[in-house]
Amino acid sequence: MAPTTPNQPVASFRAGDTVRFTYAHPEYPVAEGWTLQYTLQGPSKLTVTASAGTSDWTVALTPTQSQALVPGTYQYQLTATLSGARYTLAVGTVSVLSDLVAAAAGSLQSQDERELAMLNAEILARATSDHTEYSIDGRALKRESLVELREWRDRLRARIARRRRGGALATVSAHFPPRAGVGGE
Repeated sequence: MAPTTPNQPVASFRAGDTVRFTYAHPEYPVAEGWTLQYTLQGPSKLTVTASAGTSDWTVALTPTQSQALVPGTYQYQLTATLSGARYTLAVGTVSVLSDLVAAAAGSLQSQDERELAMLNAEILARATSDHTEYSIDGRALKRESLVELREWRDRLRARIARRRRGGALATVSAHFPPRAGVGGE
């Protein structure tokens, strides 16, 4: 079964995917010779000319075209042209997501996630050593204590969790046991 083709621009897609949608506008009929272009402008830029059907246009991005787009938020514009006249039919935003298949291992981790992995490794390495500072030949080195490293780790974990929740603060629910003599007891 062939995938269904939406009749408007998609809200998001992954770089490297095939992207297809149809579009029709009654004031700019395909039958009169109008052409349609789909332009994406954001971290990179791409313009494709739609193919004309009998009553609508089909916009198609090949995997090669979408792979060339840098992931991020783009503005799109659909324009109809005929005999030198150009009209904007639609504008909006689209999110181009990273291609997980082509991404190198670890390349899609945030700075906080990479930092957290290094902190966890440092905490593990320090578990068997209690030296936070030392001096050799007049040169001194002072490292954060395990307590400081754990506090740093907890702050990173909280930032990562908040980002995964879309920036929302964590919800906390508390349940208190009924007190004796309260509520008619």
